[in-house]
Amino acid sequence: MTVEAALLGQGVALVRSGHVENEISDGRLVRLFDVPFPSPLAYYFVCPKGIEAQPHIASFRQWLVGEALKGQRLDD
Repeated sequence: MTVEAALLGQGVALVRSGHVENEISDGRLVRLFDVPFPSPLAYYFVCPKGIEAQPHIASFRQWLVGEALKGQRLDD
């Protein structure tokens, strides 16, 4: 709702850059400050033990890591 309010011109929003990268890249939103704020949050990729090497799991993991790295570069 915060992002939607900002898009409607009802104020500003403090959000993770990954949540608004499309809106920033197409010009619907702009960064007010170029100050990175690292998050203390962490995400974990989990699956049942023993299936992590299966092709569909490994492929998804590789894609997910690539997307996360792209997001980190956007935050820099």
